[in-house]
Amino acid sequence: PRRLKEAGLDATHALLSAVVCELTANKLGMNERGRQVLFRAALVMNIGLARDQDKLASQSWLPTEVQRRLIREHPQHGVDILRAMGVLDEQQLDIVRWHHEQDESAGLASNLMSRRILRSADSFVAKMAARKTRLAMSALGATQSLFLGATPDAENIASALAAVLGFYPPGTYVQLVNDEKAVVAQRGQRA
Repeated sequence: PRRLKEAGLDATHALLSAVVCELTANKLGMNERGRQVLFRAALVMNIGLARDQDKLASQSWLPTEVQRRLIREHPQHGVDILRAMGVLDEQQLDIVRWHHEQDESAGLASNLMSRRILRSADSFVAKMAARKTRLAMSALGATQSLFLGATPDAENIASALAAVLGFYPPGTYVQLVNDEKAVVAQRGQRA
């Protein structure tokens, strides 16, 4: 935990999102190449906001209008940074660019499933992280929120995510029937 804290919330969020993407994409039968591109995209999806993400997460007030603009523009800014660093994979760049976009007509049609998975994983991980302005949501609550108002395609992804992580993923604190507290150590057979 200390190393993750030192690495920054942005790095922790990216790593957790990438793992959730990998597990979910595998459950949905995505091919290995698609999963690799999605994993890489998840690791760098917020590079355009990296310097500001930790500050946003730890400030005790809601984002200012300038910060909201940074949040809105970070996917394109991230693509610009990645291109400047020599990233040439158009599939990866497309996933990063459109990972927040609800209008699914934008971006490469071949990446639609990857963008949906990343959007779900990103949202799931973010909801489970506490901020100064809100409490962390439980894994069960974060999973349930993926189903609210979801399209059939998004429900399919939410179901796969719930199946691979369970409602109590490893690392989750739980209270047992005998009132003892415990930490979930591994995923079970069912959600």
